[in-house]
Amino acid sequence: MDNNLGNGAPSRLWPADYKRDDHVGTIAHDVYVDGTTGAWGPVYGGTGTAGLPKDVRSFQVCSYFEPSYPACSAWVGL
Repeated sequence: MDNNLGNGAPSRLWPADYKRDDHVGTIAHDVYVDGTTGAWGPVYGGTGTAGLPKDVRSFQVCSYFEPSYPACSAWVGL
């Protein structure tokens, strides 16, 4: 997650899932500085990128196995 980009975008997210062929992906949940929320992913077996519409206050990364989130990180503040 990067809120201080030099390319004009408010924020950018790079989710990754390096376990291949396990049918579990990675999804990121974020809280923007204005209090609204978003979710990005899932990403399976590699990396992804997302240009976010606003600066992010905090985020967490979760394993994703539809339709549940079996394991999530702690929320990380920026």
